[in-house]
Amino acid sequence: MGDRNSVSAEQLLNELVQRGVVLTADGETLIFKAPRGVLTDDLRQQIVACKPELLPILRQCKAGSTAPVDNPADLTLAQFARSGKVLRVRSRLLGEDVWWVSDGNLKRAVADPTLVVYTAGELRHLVNISPRDLINLHRIKKTFHGNIEN
Repeated sequence: MGDRNSVSAEQLLNELVQRGVVLTADGETLIFKAPRGVLTDDLRQQIVACKPELLPILRQCKAGSTAPVDNPADLTLAQFARSGKVLRVRSRLLGEDVWWVSDGNLKRAVADPTLVVYTAGELRHLVNISPRDLINLHRIKKTFHGNIEN
């Protein structure tokens, strides 16, 4: 993850999700469940260092947890927008993976800069366009590394 001292809470949460760690806020306590060997001492220290920033983020997340959503289709768009989630989603229409982030501020938490990121706000607009227009918009967004205005 690079220099641990400069890692934001969002970046740390994204890394934890990528590693299969479920982080939960219980009052002022952080509880985590992780596959064996995933939580290194360095990663544990980073969690402790980011605790003040992590707690409010987790409280905003659905059920106060980074537990993965089994199926993103189980969330309504409004629920996703409030979820505090960062999801890597396979799009059959686009033929590739894309990132969905519930909040534009979480864009910097995305671990793979080669994939296009869509915010919940963008997704609200995209559900109303034709598949062909979506494919064209995606190509443009990919060409400009996701930095276009709607």
